[in-house]
Amino acid sequence: MASYQSKFALDSYSTAVVVIPPEPLQARINILRGAHDKSCPRWTAHFTLLFPFVSESNLSDATVALRNALEKAEIQPFDVTLDHVNSFSQRSYDTVYLAPSTPDDLRRVWNPIAQAFGYKGRSFVPHLTLGQAEKNSESSDFLRRKGNNLIKSDLSWSVGSVVILRKDEHDGGAMKIYAEIPFDANATWPASSIAPIGRPVYHFDGIEWNPHSSSQMPSAPLNSLVVATYNVLHDEAFPVGPRIESLLQSIAESEADIICLQEVSDELLHDLSRHPEIYGRFSWSTRGPDETIETERNLWVLTRSHIPFTWQNAIISGKMKPVHVLSVNNGSLIVAAVHFTAGLTSERIRRKEQEFKSLVDHLQSTYPNATDHIIVGDTNFPTSMEAPTQDGSIWLDAWSEIHASDDAVRATYNPQANPLALKTSKEDKSPQRYDRLYLKAGGRFAISSASLFGVNAPGKEAASDHYGLVVTLACHNETSDEVSVPSKEPGSSLIQQVKEDLSDEALHAFLAEHSLSPTLDNYKLKEEAVAHLRSILTQAPSVVPTTEASSTEPLAIAPFAVKLIVQPVGSFALGVDFPESDVDCLVVGNISPTIFWALARQRIKKAHPVSRIKRFVKDAAVQMLELDVLGVKIDLQYCPAATLSEKWQDAWTLPPNDPIFSLPASTLRTLNAYRDMRAIQSALPSLSSFQLAHRSIKYFAQSHGIYSSRLGYLGGIHITLLLARVAFENPTSSAGQLVQAFFRTYADWDWASSSITIPGLSQGPYSRSDRDPLAILCIHRPIQNVAALASGATVHTISKEIRLGHEGFLSGRSWPSVCGSHDEEKKPLERFLVGYKSYAKVDIAYWGRNCTAGRALVGFLESRLSRLLIQLRATLGNIELRLWPERLVEQRPTVVATNDLSGFYLIGIKGFDSHLPLTVLNTFQETIRGSEQYYDSTQAYIAVYQVASKSLGDVALTVRDPFQWEDGGFDLEEDSDDEEIEPDSDPTWDQNEFSFVSSKRQLKKKKKKRGSDPVNSSSTEVGATPSASTSKLRTSADVYNRLMWDPYSGDKGDFVIGYEDRFEGVMEIGILNWKREVEDEAFVSPSTMMIDQPNNEQDPVPPGCIFQEAF
Repeated sequence: MASYQSKFALDSYSTAVVVIPPEPLQARINILRGAHDKSCPRWTAHFTLLFPFVSESNLSDATVALRNALEKAEIQPFDVTLDHVNSFSQRSYDTVYLAPSTPDDLRRVWNPIAQAFGYKGRSFVPHLTLGQAEKNSESSDFLRRKGNNLIKSDLSWSVGSVVILRKDEHDGGAMKIYAEIPFDANATWPASSIAPIGRPVYHFDGIEWNPHSSSQMPSAPLNSLVVATYNVLHDEAFPVGPRIESLLQSIAESEADIICLQEVSDELLHDLSRHPEIYGRFSWSTRGPDETIETERNLWVLTRSHIPFTWQNAIISGKMKPVHVLSVNNGSLIVAAVHFTAGLTSERIRRKEQEFKSLVDHLQSTYPNATDHIIVGDTNFPTSMEAPTQDGSIWLDAWSEIHASDDAVRATYNPQANPLALKTSKEDKSPQRYDRLYLKAGGRFAISSASLFGVNAPGKEAASDHYGLVVTLACHNETSDEVSVPSKEPGSSLIQQVKEDLSDEALHAFLAEHSLSPTLDNYKLKEEAVAHLRSILTQAPSVVPTTEASSTEPLAIAPFAVKLIVQPVGSFALGVDFPESDVDCLVVGNISPTIFWALARQRIKKAHPVSRIKRFVKDAAVQMLELDVLGVKIDLQYCPAATLSEKWQDAWTLPPNDPIFSLPASTLRTLNAYRDMRAIQSALPSLSSFQLAHRSIKYFAQSHGIYSSRLGYLGGIHITLLLARVAFENPTSSAGQLVQAFFRTYADWDWASSSITIPGLSQGPYSRSDRDPLAILCIHRPIQNVAALASGATVHTISKEIRLGHEGFLSGRSWPSVCGSHDEEKKPLERFLVGYKSYAKVDIAYWGRNCTAGRALVGFLESRLSRLLIQLRATLGNIELRLWPERLVEQRPTVVATNDLSGFYLIGIKGFDSHLPLTVLNTFQETIRGSEQYYDSTQAYIAVYQVASKSLGDVALTVRDPFQWEDGGFDLEEDSDDEEIEPDSDPTWDQNEFSFVSSKRQLKKKKKKRGSDPVNSSSTEVGATPSASTSKLRTSADVYNRLMWDPYSGDKGDFVIGYEDRFEGVMEIGILNWKREVEDEAFVSPSTMMIDQPNNEQDPVPPGCIFQEAF
């Protein structure tokens, strides 16, 4: 290869040849580089290929030479992964860098470039610099630890080009892209770009934290503001893990609109940002959950949903002491979050003073038009120190403005009262008021209150060695010097003062006492299970299932990747789950349901034992897989929506009537589980209050026997919609106030005529049927009644129990008493067992060893119990009937325990004193016994009869049946499952989304008799008369769509279309040449489609078929 060394001298430090990662990876790496690499931000993250390079006057010619060198080398695009941390030593420091463990591909790029330009320097070592560290093990080890933490996340991308950088002297010497040279000049390659210097704002969109464009920031006037600061302590001697729950409680206690945290580590950022207590309370953040933060002890600022912001990292005293400066309300409010230098020596005091003065200078010069300035954080100012003033500006110390003295009780760092502070203090044990908020005088806001939070109870250790400081600011009244106190939102005036047993702390303690509050470990396990499932389902496809193939047989190679979005929905995603609750997951994808279920089952089986299939519910309106992943039960549903899956992230900024949501009604009903949840989650005034109230109400419903959606009672979705309506009407309420408002609202609700909707969110009208005793409506179209299984009897029971709860509040009873949790009181189940003169009793016993068959029988029986309730009401008239929604059992000490199922169900009867008509009971009994699919008299027994109350036996011994299936709930796998899945025949699916079929693949079929299928059978010859079949034939348009868009159909060039020309007779044309546009001169109507096999003189098959050539 010719060398250009005689023409170009590599002596310019204004140009370089590099490889740069995609912009998102640059941004993640630059966070760490910004504090440790002296070349940042002039240089973005990069691999250096040649530096110095040629002078700017020769760049044009050098670009041509570089392009020629790469073309001659014939380099193919390749993937690079940064998975290795290393360093090399220089004279006064060590350089720590990231590198790929297999650098050969990058060397193949460097070699022809170095040879072409006559490079004679050191050999090429691919490295992406993280920063420089002092020549000591501690500093270098720290940066290495940060690098190893960074590579835990995926730092991979495809390299298909090199970039020439040129220094821009008009922009501080920043290296900017001059030209990009792809390896293949004829290939299309995404253009490279340099990540902006600024830091993104992260927004929690109801599901996850995502970077948010500053250009899209909404703004709203602020009449009041609650600002808090909290040093959460980073110290290896006191790990953060055991303190997280206490930290979360302290943060919740602050009730802050804006909170500034100090000493945040990578681990704490990751754990807190993923906790419902944080993302349920705050929607905007200065940091993303997967960031590797620049230092050991870092700042982190969070704000509530109504306070979006933009921000910058201001450097006032070296890169290790940045300040987060937030701009709120279009720059009218500036909040500076700080953590000044620690120490009480005179030198450290002077440094703190200088840091404060530098920050004030920066704020006044950068934001001169701001109305209000706030400085908040751990200033490390000793109690006696006042803020240094300059230029006549006055900064009000919030605490001093409210409290007359600075005694030890008011200190935020108090070794005398805080055991953790005592352990972290060094020589000086005196209390100090380190944590402060300063408000610049003369603005709109005034200080109305200041208090501490996170204060440990006597004898208990605090969450941190610092207490938090929370300050309430309110706007000055425009016509007076008084501070205006914001009025409550409409509806909140109905909220009464919450009782002590309904405070957040009391409700949390009550749920914890009953093991109903998920711990952090429980939450992490569920999150990990979802991540494992996502990884299993979205792996690069290597196989393609067919409707005829067994899931254990090898499958054909897929030509391109399937797009699947795995999204948690339901109670876990909303943050209202109990520890033992299932996790509901929705998959949105670009393949047909038939292919998805076969593909999903195969991949899940392959991932055994991490994931296991418990049951495949295929004979239902909505198919579902019940899974066990890492011991967590997951219910999986699928929604076929190709366009939506490709534009998933952007779709949720579109209005509900956007064409992207023009999907079949059946598809939308499945998708709305996510859409409705997202709408509620993003609009709730306080997600954390909603979550705590939801769990509390759910426990009430369970204990009172009104929680079972399949039996017509309440379920999770019903409580969500009922409580959401209350929450929107009472936006300033605490969790306890929401609980009270819930019972007050629905105690006298007219269920028969008033439907439950959420004002401002519901998308359309609903035509209620007279047969709907209860109507709780979903939000998005198609509007449906999620309480369609309710009956008159169950609605009466729901209303009665809610009314009893409300009456309990009015009579002054405590929340545990209302729930029936006091030992001295009669439990709701006991009340049920003595509250009726007679009962309809349904006995069930199962002694078979096939647990799958036993579960099927139980499920079948329970699905019919609501019918028995309806039949009894229709026969007996409008009397009170109540079905207890759980199987019961009488536990007698003399009964020998067995592994067999034996229990009963009860329906209480009030207002009918004579014997029940035997016809109703016998008909129901015979219906169950007559089902040969579920009932086998040799291993099961079911009886239905009436019993008097006194015949129930000892009420105290009647309990909820604790029976557990000995196989753990895993159904036996059916060999024919894959064969029995029928292709989706919904015509709206074909009109709105891609549909797929398998062709060009012939797999071994299981030995099973099948009827002849003229379209799908491989034994049917073209032109032969098809045998009779009950299968529905596909239209020609349907088959065409499937062949064109099916990713597994093989080479399109192998297909031809037969059609009848009115002049020429039967003709053939390649499928790729077929014109469907009416205005095209080559258009042929699909109605003329027919098929003729080449070189076959038999009669053509009927119109509407497409033929694939033999190969």
